Amino acid sequence: MILALLGCDPAGDSGPGGAGDALEVRIVAPVAGELTDECADVCFTIEVTENGAPATGAEVDVELRDWGFAFFDMLTRDDGLASFCTYGIPAGTHEFVAVATHEKLPGEVFTAEGSLTVAPFGHAMGFDRSTGIIEELPYVPKFQDYPGNPVLPPTGDEADFDAVGTILPTVATDGTAYFMWYAGQQILGEDYLIGAAASDDGFAWDRLGLGEPGVPSGIEGDWKYLSTNSPFLMLDGDEWRLYYTGRREESGNLSIGLATSTEYAAQHGSQGSAYKLSDLPPIEKGGENPVLDHIDAEELWGGDAVAHPSVVKNPQGFYEMWYSTGRHRVGYALSPDGADWTHYCNNPVLLGESEAGNWELGRVKSTEVAMLGDYYLMAYTGGDTGYFQVGWAMSLDGIHWTKAENPVLAPDAESAWKNQSTIGASLMVDEGKGLLRTWYSGTYTGGGNAGSAVGYAEAELPTSLP
Repeated sequence: MILALLGCDPAGDSGPGGAGDALEVRIVAPVAGELTDECADVCFTIEVTENGAPATGAEVDVELRDWGFAFFDMLTRDDGLASFCTYGIPAGTHEFVAVATHEKLPGEVFTAEGSLTVAPFGHAMGFDRSTGIIEELPYVPKFQDYPGNPVLPPTGDEADFDAVGTILPTVATDGTAYFMWYAGQQILGEDYLIGAAASDDGFAWDRLGLGEPGVPSGIEGDWKYLSTNSPFLMLDGDEWRLYYTGRREESGNLSIGLATSTEYAAQHGSQGSAYKLSDLPPIEKGGENPVLDHIDAEELWGGDAVAHPSVVKNPQGFYEMWYSTGRHRVGYALSPDGADWTHYCNNPVLLGESEAGNWELGRVKSTEVAMLGDYYLMAYTGGDTGYFQVGWAMSLDGIHWTKAENPVLAPDAESAWKNQSTIGASLMVDEGKGLLRTWYSGTYTGGGNAGSAVGYAEAELPTSLP
């Protein structure tokens, strides 16, 4: 934190209460030149003296005027010092003023002014985050649906975990095959379980079954006692990582866990390699599942649930996660290893627009994020039950997002598989083919049937970005 003393307002040169008396105000801490993280504690210590001696009982206020924050009515101790700490001051440079008064000098005000520069969240971990903000979107994809959609419909067999619904797909590739994890529903209105499928081309899929991580534990109080949902699959070097949601109770208490494998790519397709994934441990620096849970500080805006994880490993080697919450807002977390996560102190990072006529209806969830050069690309779900749609946003820092005005994947009233909603679009940047690829889910009703299915769409990538 860079702190500069710009000035003070002396009013005299003798002790309080006498003619020409003055207080001198000095900013002791933070030390000038120090830099602190946006989410670290910032502690201010203000010294007040009278004729060089500590001034006891002076009242001190500190105001960060551009941020609209103030800390009032601190009293100096016998040593002339007044202190307080805060956190969550947004990244950037902020002007502030320390104001001192004393009851022995009624009407007299003494000040010291300074500037405070705060580094973006992640600085304390060594992450050098961009400070760029997108004013106008440089790219909005124009998706074209695959004519053979849906590519993964429900089975229709009442004995299967995905008899009536396949939803929230996540797709990754090792260069030889495509792997999909998705949530399946056996009976409408009941909870989901996650399973897997494999494909040679991304269009024709062979189901691999429920898979070990998708099986609820059945242990009361366990983080995935009742069900599993909203998976996210990524290949990290030679290790496959599956982040997914578990439900602990009938209502609320959703958490995010992690399963890993280094053998997933060695056997796929009919070999049933999905079963090679297993829950944590192992991850050397990680602990037991869940790896991300709701925290008290987020209950006001997020409720008691975290779900729908999307994870990126950025070029600096840090893992970034965007997650949905019980109040349909999106939070952000950062990790050095993908297992030990720190919530962003100024969450949420994505809110639904709620003004009349806006398609988001005040709710956003089910994000998936990918990177293209220096840009973060996001597909997210907005709307309310029965009429969700998929929107688009971009960011330079992963925290401040600029949205497209309209959905990029919308329901189609004439469609047999997405006439009600579109939801949960995965993203794959295929620079070799110049394509942004997505597998996404649609919900449908009609003809005596209702359920969900997974379809595919693609859009051309931009030839360049500013």
